[in-house]
Amino acid sequence: MGDRRQEVSLVGIINLSSESEKRESRVFLEKIISKFNSLNFENIFVVSSYCVYRNQNVKVVKDLNSLDGFKNFLFVDEKSPYINIDFFLDFHFKKRSLITLSLRMDNGYKEKYLISEDYQIKNKLLADDGYLESGIFAGSGLGIVEAKEKLNRKDFSKVYGIPFPYVIEDELKRVVFLDRDGIINEDTGYVYKIEELRLKDGIIDFLKALQFYFDGFIIVTNQAGIAKGKFTEEDYLKFETHLEEVLKKEGINIIDSFYCPFHKDGVVEKYKKDSLDRKPAPGMFLKAAEKYNVNLFESVMIGDKESDVIALPYLKSYILKGSYELKGLSNVYKNFDEIFEVILEDFSLK
Repeated sequence: MGDRRQEVSLVGIINLSSESEKRESRVFLEKIISKFNSLNFENIFVVSSYCVYRNQNVKVVKDLNSLDGFKNFLFVDEKSPYINIDFFLDFHFKKRSLITLSLRMDNGYKEKYLISEDYQIKNKLLADDGYLESGIFAGSGLGIVEAKEKLNRKDFSKVYGIPFPYVIEDELKRVVFLDRDGIINEDTGYVYKIEELRLKDGIIDFLKALQFYFDGFIIVTNQAGIAKGKFTEEDYLKFETHLEEVLKKEGINIIDSFYCPFHKDGVVEKYKKDSLDRKPAPGMFLKAAEKYNVNLFESVMIGDKESDVIALPYLKSYILKGSYELKGLSNVYKNFDEIFEVILEDFSLK
């Protein structure tokens, strides 16, 4: 944890939102209390109108108002997703944030949070793409009621948000996310014709080596050519199906592929828009993680463009130096062998 984390006494607040005692609630409660104890929280409170919990280190209260005097806290709701709490708190204190929210992506038209490149909350407004609170937040220098009031009046100074997928903690997979054009196949510009498919030199051996350490591969690709009228969505799908068949015949475990057909400068009206699915935004990764229960903390992204450094602070990206200009990136490598060795080192797999 960061140095500032060691300087404060944290209070853990667990909200049981169920209206009655349930086995699932009890399992959740035990798991979170165990985690809080491992982090040496000063006090742990359970907010519930029904729960009777007998533990000298845990106190049950009826509502949040009685806890507003505690100025450094972590709040976890029963319906919140699994996240890495150590990382979340470390992020919160390193940013010197007043409030840090866990967020979930939402595609319905409603009031949502928008975040900046450094994960600061920019605004909350009606939008198609954006984020909602997902039930976990940390506060420093203000009580929990005060924090909620700050959010309600849309005062987002020193307020940050991190997107997380909804995953099940006990059954997580670790995968390799792959950009397509420039990583799997040669990027000749708007690639969509099957007869033009040329695999990158060394890609099969590279994937076979990685496959020993990961549960498989998920392709994530921006396909602005669809929005720009260079080819159709059907063209893309035909090429993608053929590519995956080629890889699978080589023994490569392709779990799935995700693509973004949208672009704000598109000429095809259906696809002309900004989208959280377009890399470096994390939409495709959050969707893939939820669909296949992926641990993004233990997974990697491999690409060849700046946009392949994904806007998730806990997902490591490795960039292959190719034909694209790469400004100020430290995680750039000359070839697949270099990437492979660094991944093994970063995840202590040697």
